[in-house]
Amino acid sequence: MFQYIGIGEIINIFILPFIGLAMSLIWFFRHRKDDREK
Repeated sequence: MFQYIGIGEIINIFILPFIGLAMSLIWFFRHRKDDREK
């Protein structure tokens, strides 16, 4: 039981910030392309 809870916490600690970072990078590159086109 405790092992599964620990694995779940590790996933939340590592995966969720990684998803947020990926989303911000996609947003950043999308706006960079818009600035170049203008």
